[in-house]
Amino acid sequence: MADGLITVLLLSALPTVLPTVLLLLLSVLLLSVLLLLSVLLLLSMRLLLLGVLLLKSVQLLLLSVRLLLLSMQLSVLLMPALLPAVRLIELKVWLLLPTMLLRLLPMVMALDSADVRAARVVS
Repeated sequence: MADGLITVLLLSALPTVLPTVLLLLLSVLLLSVLLLLSVLLLLSMRLLLLGVLLLKSVQLLLLSVRLLLLSMQLSVLLMPALLPAVRLIELKVWLLLPTMLLRLLPMVMALDSADVRAARVVS
C-alpha cells in the first residue's frame, strides 16, 4: 500500500499527469471508503436488508472501477512517450490494485457468511 502511495506521489510531481493522478486518488479513495462502509454496514444490518446493501455496494464498486479505468485511459493519452519509466511505475500501480482487492474479498465474504449463520441461529 505504501509502495502504491509513493508511486502516486512521484507521479503527481509531473505536470502532465496531475489531473490523472487526482482522478486516480479519487477513485482509490472512493473504492476504499466503499469497502469499509460495506463491511461496517454488514456488521450492523439484518439479513433482510443485506441484499439491498450488497446490490448498492456492488453498483458503487463498479462505478469506482470505471473511474479507475477512465484514469488509466487518460494517463495513457496525457503521458508523453519520453517518460517510459513513469509508464512502468504506473503499470506497477495497476498491477498492485487487483492484488489488494483480492486480499480484501475473503474478509468481506467471511463477514457475509458469518452474518448469514448468525441470522439462522437467531431465527
